[in-house]
Order: sequence, then structure tokens, then C-alpha cells
Amino acid sequence: MAVLAAVPAVAQPHLRSANAPDLPSDSLLARADRLGRALLDGRDATLVALLDSATAQQVTPAMLAQARAGIAQRLGPLRQRYPVRLGVGIAETRQQLRFEHALLDLRVTFASTGGIDGFTLVPPAADGSLPAYADTLAVRTASIRVAGLPGMLSMPKTASAAHPVPAVVLVHGSGPSDADELIGGTRVFRDLAAGLSAQGIAVVRYIKRTALDPSSFRSGAFTVKQEVTDDVLAALRLLRQTPGVDTTRIYVVGHSLGAMLAPRIAQQDGRLAGIALLAPPARNLQTLIRDQLAYTARTDTSTDARQLRQIMLGQLDALDAAMPSGPDTQMILGSPLAYWRDLNTYDPVATARSFSGRVLVLQGERDYQVSATRDFPLWQRGLSGKANATLRLLPRLNHLMVAGTGPSTPDEYATPAFVDAEAVSVLAAWINGASMRPSTPRRPARPNRRGSRRQ
Repeated sequence: MAVLAAVPAVAQPHLRSANAPDLPSDSLLARADRLGRALLDGRDATLVALLDSATAQQVTPAMLAQARAGIAQRLGPLRQRYPVRLGVGIAETRQQLRFEHALLDLRVTFASTGGIDGFTLVPPAADGSLPAYADTLAVRTASIRVAGLPGMLSMPKTASAAHPVPAVVLVHGSGPSDADELIGGTRVFRDLAAGLSAQGIAVVRYIKRTALDPSSFRSGAFTVKQEVTDDVLAALRLLRQTPGVDTTRIYVVGHSLGAMLAPRIAQQDGRLAGIALLAPPARNLQTLIRDQLAYTARTDTSTDARQLRQIMLGQLDALDAAMPSGPDTQMILGSPLAYWRDLNTYDPVATARSFSGRVLVLQGERDYQVSATRDFPLWQRGLSGKANATLRLLPRLNHLMVAGTGPSTPDEYATPAFVDAEAVSVLAAWINGASMRPSTPRRPARPNRRGSRRQ
């Protein structure tokens, strides 16, 4: 469930619905409109009545009140509401809200029951702009299904049975995610697919199962097998049946948690030509989360942030205490103990070293979520002497492979930006088999941002 982390204060002028009065009362648009008005007016009982039963149990008045109070200090009063519209995702709506200090989308998602199972404020949806390295004239995109999950296949127009092309499956990081892997203002997978396919590489991406069917992950002893790896293996089978794909040159490209899992996926698949790991954790997730909390404690000293860190640290302490003997189904930090135990028995570096295929590790120097000084050296040592391993530390890139200056912060993610052109170029050259130096990277170009254009 995606619960709104930022809601405007109740004490502000009420703004009427921006939707046409004849909107069908049972439509997704009407339900999202009612939720938005209830949310902004502080009518919590009305809001909860619109939620599906599982989500309603997790939303409390205290949670909503705290969120309203927190965001009032950052965004200011609501000035204008725009009509609710269908989103790009499955069973998703968007509504632009103009606050005094920001323009944001209220994103609402729906369960199969028709009830609302998530609502959050996010950067405005894409306006169709693409990075400079995209070439829409050279690529054809088709809708596909990966084990029932809606997805897209970006295929170079040059691909044919006579001239097959290499292909990749993109593997998401942690948490629910759409096929673009939208994080803040960056569509990581959309940009990677655009850049790679423009350089002659077929790309499969799809909605992550936890985003399409979150209700199936609210209980039970699931692991990354059900969350990630089964669907990646299904995507690989689909690629091997796709005309124009060179089945001897199929790769998995993982980001963050997806990068951590890529060696295991390669081990289970047994036929991959290689794996590319973007910002791959080398240490367990609990350690990474503690490091992230310590880092943000230095960059965000607000009361809200401090309280959230205390809650997270308490959950991590509970996880450590429950790990030895707690039941597999006990939920902590949104996942059962079975999930955490499975990951804690897995060594991604050793698994990557035992993989006979090619390995590429790309790490951003400014990444605070996966450390360039703590995780990357573990990959360097673990893959030392492996002839077909290439490791690159890219200056000025953050966890999303976006260039910037100064220390990276969570607020940086909200700025609309493209994945850095050098990261795409390095990845494409490696997949296409070009010679690459596993040495100190050259100085990259200026940060690849869009300025005033929003995504």
C-alpha cells in the first residue's frame, strides 16, 4: 500500500471538485475525486470508506493528521485542483494539485475489488519528453504480458531473423514499481529502455507484481522468489521465443535490489550471456537501511524526519530480535521474516563470482543508498581476477544513475531528470561487446537534467 506521505493542512480554503458534474458516480475517476476532496477537507471517515478493506485497516486518523501537519510546512495552502484523469498504470488515476510552493499529482491506485489501495503525492506525470539519447524512429514498442503482468518490448527496427539483436530484461529495485521504474522525477527504466534500444538492444520491462497485485503480498511467507525472480525468469523465456532476438546474447540488467538478485537469477536461469548490476548492494538490506538512516539524520534534522527514523530503527531492532526464532509469516518493515531470512543467507558477490558469464558493475559515486565506499569495494575484491568482470565507478551519479553535484539527498530525487547519458552509453557498449576499460572512469559531462521542463 502506498499511503500519502504528504497532505496539505485542513485549515485552508475548500476548493470544489474540478471534475464535470455528470461524471459516473461509480467510475474510478469519481472515486478518486471523492478521496481527494475528503483528504484535503480532513473528512477521514469518508476517505476510509473509499478504501479496500485491507488498506482501511492500516490507515489511522493519527497517520493522516500527522501527514497533514507535516506537509503544510513544506507546500503551503492548496491553490488549485485540476480534473482527475486516468494514469499510465493499471487501475491508476492522477490529479494535479497546485500548492503555493509546488505542483504535484495525487496518484490513486485501485485494488481488484474496486476499492482504493493506495494514494500518494508524486511529481507530475510525464509530459512525453524523452532524453536526447532516445531515437523513436529507430525503435518499435509493443505491449506484452510477462506472467500476466503488463509490460513493454522495445525492439530495434533493424532486428530480424537474419540479423538478431542482443536483449535485456530490466529488474526493479525494492518496493512496488511501474514499468518505467518511476522514482521521484526520474523514470529509470523508461530512460534505460530508450537509450539501449536506440543502440540496437531489445529491452523488456513490466509492472512489478507488488505494484499490480499488492494484496497478495500483505501476508504469508513470501520471498523474493514470488516478488521478483519468478517473473524475471518468465520474461527471459518470453525473450527466447521472440523473433529477432539473439538467444545467445540475452542479459539481465538489475537496479538496486534487482542488481543484488541478478547473480541468483543467472544461477537459476543457467543460460544468460551476462548480468549488469546498477548500484548493487553487497551487504544485507538491514545494514544498508541503518546506513541510510544515519546519512539522512545528517541531511534532514526536521522533527518529522527524526520521528520517522526512530520508527524505522525500532522496526530494524524488532527484525534483529525476531530473526532467530520468529515465525516466517511475521511481518516487519512490510515483509515477512521468511523474506529477510532468505536474503540474509544469500551472498550476491560470491554468486556473481561463480557465474561463468560476463558481469558489469556500475556504481554512482554520489549514491547514499548503496555506498561507493562500503559496497563497491566489496564487489571489487570479490570479483578481482575474474576475467570477464568489469567494474566502473561513475562520478557525480546518484542511486538513480542521475548526475548532480554535492551530497545526494532524498529531496534530489523529486527533481525531474534523465538517467545520465554516460551510464547508458557504458551499459550499451558493454552489452554490444565493445572493449571497455575496467579502470578509473573519465570525468562525465554536465548533469543531465531538463531544467524547467518537467517529466
